[in-house]
Amino acid sequence: MGALGYSSSKPTLPKIIESADGRPHEMDVVAAMRNGEVLGRQTVLKSDHCPGCHNLNLPERVDGAPNFREIPGFSVYGVANPTVDGIRAVIQRVSTSKGNRPILWHNMREEPVIYIHGKPFVLREVERPYKNMLEYTGIGRDRVERMEARLKEDILREAERYDGAIMVIHETDNGEIFDAWENVNNEAVLTPLEVYKCLDSEGLPIKYARVPITDGKAPKSSDFDTVAFNVAAACKDAALVFNCQVLQLISLLGKNSILVI
Repeated sequence: MGALGYSSSKPTLPKIIESADGRPHEMDVVAAMRNGEVLGRQTVLKSDHCPGCHNLNLPERVDGAPNFREIPGFSVYGVANPTVDGIRAVIQRVSTSKGNRPILWHNMREEPVIYIHGKPFVLREVERPYKNMLEYTGIGRDRVERMEARLKEDILREAERYDGAIMVIHETDNGEIFDAWENVNNEAVLTPLEVYKCLDSEGLPIKYARVPITDGKAPKSSDFDTVAFNVAAACKDAALVFNCQVLQLISLLGKNSILVI
């Protein structure tokens, strides 16, 4: 995969100690041997939460849900990509504060996301771990959800090769990348759709919709049409929650969504 226009400089991926079971101790080695349909060669799974994703100037903080905010006077909320516990915390904050009202949750994330032990991870090129992959620009809901389902399969299949573990990367507070092994099984790896289906099956008052929007770009008119349709079909008193990568789209989309409430 190639992301045109990105710098070709390669960040340092510190080594981890080689385990007794013979797992590779370098991400470069693991990435070079990957052969999944989505988790392919020279790709890595990077933790979606990084130091730069938190806006510390916002008046309210919800654990696990970076950049949570409310549009004053309306039941419209925004949040960056949350953990599973963060989703629960947002449901608790929004639903209970409004008399247990139902929630219509729009996931505006365009690129494939996978949850490992309740935390979101995204695909990155091993040489460009800080950059979104351009291959997903303009992707539709059906395709991104198929890719997430295939990504889960790729992870579990690769884990069989490494005694039930998958190597991922994280980012430190000073922006350095380090790798780590995560033990996984079918219950530990979930697509966003699976996460929200689980929450719904638990009886939590949440309905889920995926409307992929390119990060850093204004939503298309068809995106507003989709949101308007979803809102019109929802319960009259439903609260609206929108999540994307770092909440760059929420102000624009949320304010326009008020027009269809």
